[in-house]
Amino acid sequence: MDLQSRLLMAAIRKYFHFSMELEPGSFNYPKVIPSQPIPLYIHIPFCESLCPFCSFHRIKIDRQLATAYFDALSVEVDRLHQLGFAFNEVYVGGGTPTTMPAELVALLCKLQRFWSLNDITVETNPNHLTTEILAPLKQAGVTRLSVGVQSLQDKTLQHIGRYDAYGSGDSIIARLSEVRGQFKTFNVDMIFNLPGQTESDMTSDVALLKKLAVDQISYYPLMPALPNKRKPDPDFTDVSFGKEKYLYQLITAQLSPDYKKSSVWCFNKKPQLSDEYLISSKQYLGIGSGSISLIGNRFLATTFDIQQYIRQTNAGAFPWQAVQNLSAWQLRHYTLMTRLFGLNIPADTDNLPGLSLRLMRGLGAVHRRGDAYHLTQKGQYWWLILMREFFMGVNGYRRQLRYLNAEPELEID
Repeated sequence: MDLQSRLLMAAIRKYFHFSMELEPGSFNYPKVIPSQPIPLYIHIPFCESLCPFCSFHRIKIDRQLATAYFDALSVEVDRLHQLGFAFNEVYVGGGTPTTMPAELVALLCKLQRFWSLNDITVETNPNHLTTEILAPLKQAGVTRLSVGVQSLQDKTLQHIGRYDAYGSGDSIIARLSEVRGQFKTFNVDMIFNLPGQTESDMTSDVALLKKLAVDQISYYPLMPALPNKRKPDPDFTDVSFGKEKYLYQLITAQLSPDYKKSSVWCFNKKPQLSDEYLISSKQYLGIGSGSISLIGNRFLATTFDIQQYIRQTNAGAFPWQAVQNLSAWQLRHYTLMTRLFGLNIPADTDNLPGLSLRLMRGLGAVHRRGDAYHLTQKGQYWWLILMREFFMGVNGYRRQLRYLNAEPELEID
């Protein structure tokens, strides 16, 4: 990583460390419902196996608890419908949402009855790429299936704890090949800059994915968890970023011209749904334990205690546990960050932070072409750093929430 990138990463990390602080409390539903349909995110925190690099909210599956959890999600969906929320797309993440396929399908069918949805994304793992699981998902309206692969190299899969759980690289390739073409968009999630990952590993993985000709490849940088008692493995906390830029450039060069970017780390075979709903959405609602919402100028975080989520939801309360109020300055920069994550932003977008844009243009990260600002090649890597640090900051939200105790109930206007 060059000096400019290192300085940028240090500054961004410091900013997110100090700015993403949560105010604890418990909160009611907002009194002001968004006037336009917004995306809905649903978090399913259950996995059959826990990967050491993952800092998302997840636990090993307890099927009795998971059944009660899906029942609570259904209660919350009913309440959102009664309150007048409207949604235009749904993203179901985790965890592994397909650990309870029948319950997931029932929930998706309820969503389809309540709202006209343009797209439904569901995340899964390679061992769930079976007809028994996928056919009902497709019937329930899933348009984008996203499978977490991370690597196709056996030694890497063993190192990150996925070989025994999800199979060898060859078996994963065979499963991907069988599923290709069954959904409007079939996305494969990969990770680069994993410990021990070599240039040869990357080149081989990209070549295999190109040969499969999957619709979409999301190549995420490793987003290490900050050291804490729950994350003792130094391989996934003390990560070197020395090769990150080179590996990113290697992936970009190797996937071109067959794939075009729709975000700094999402590559498409043809124009497709992007990998991140926050690129074009000013607001979104998250439901389920460990989810995060942005309503108005407020980030709202839901309890990490799954039993508490179930109790509160069934009792008629919205289980938000903490909030962060964004200033007008923060909201303008959040808009700039997320929209440019999608590579460009219209020049007439309301309330753009002019000084920051001029600075980025002066540094060669952004240029204006026609009626929009676009990321340059340099800017794309800088935005990859920015979004990596942002999501690591969100992981900081998660870390805070694990230890927060709810305070007396507050209302959100």
